[in-house]
Amino acid sequence: MWGPASLSSTHFLVFCWCCCAFGSLDAQHRGLCDANTQGLEWTQRVELLRQVYSNASAASDKMGYHHYHVMYHHVLAPMVLRKCMNGEPFRMLEIGLGCGTYGKGSSQSAGGSVAGWHKLLAALPTAEYHNMEYDSKCMEDWVRRHPELGTQWATMHTGNQGSEYDLDRVFGSAPQFDVIIDDGSHLNEHQRFTLNYSLQTLRVANGGVYIIEDIQSACKTFTINEPRGDGLEAQKARRTGGSPGDCLGSKTQPTIFRSIVEYQRDLLHRKLPLPGVRHIDIFEEAAVFWVNRL
Repeated sequence: MWGPASLSSTHFLVFCWCCCAFGSLDAQHRGLCDANTQGLEWTQRVELLRQVYSNASAASDKMGYHHYHVMYHHVLAPMVLRKCMNGEPFRMLEIGLGCGTYGKGSSQSAGGSVAGWHKLLAALPTAEYHNMEYDSKCMEDWVRRHPELGTQWATMHTGNQGSEYDLDRVFGSAPQFDVIIDDGSHLNEHQRFTLNYSLQTLRVANGGVYIIEDIQSACKTFTINEPRGDGLEAQKARRTGGSPGDCLGSKTQPTIFRSIVEYQRDLLHRKLPLPGVRHIDIFEEAAVFWVNRL
């Protein structure tokens, strides 16, 4: 009968050695990653994430004007640490390089988020960042001016986020993505389509998230991040969306916000609105769909 009194000093030393040895092996297996790992200190506090990202990316408004640092710290800090500790690859797809931002339509204003994500994720042993941009000329110009990001770190794609063919081509470049970010056209119809198609085709990994930025698109008619063929007023005239009063649109022309409300209603009735989606968070001007396939 083993008990505390029956353990000899020799048994105790062997027991301790085994614990220490296996603990050390486990730590090696986990990659020795934690919030103090160089380059991952931003996982400790929201403000650190904002500072690190913004210092690397003056051209991006994600962590300044939009306050997305609160959302991204909540989502990414535990996920990145878990991936690093387990020695697993982390894969992110962002839709939109920023080529059409605020009507500039120029590579001079593009790519701010790529620099920011590189600064946050470069410390991971295996991190893949993919970007999908509609404006191929702008993207090519940006890659030519920023080869350290556009060719040496990121995987760049061109395509229309409203096209199944283009999405399938991009999705085929990785098994699944832990994070998909829609910061593309800001069109309600694109936001709704890309969300549904990505989750219906299981392109978000289990335990991952799908994030839609700028869901205030439901309350206005955006004219940014679109091709610049015929002027802003002509584009605005053919746009549909919600109004500042309700942000819902109509049943025949629903906004992204109306879809989110309907998805939440499904969850109230214990019905999954999309495969694996059991939790939807609303942040300032953004929504997060958590994927948990049981």
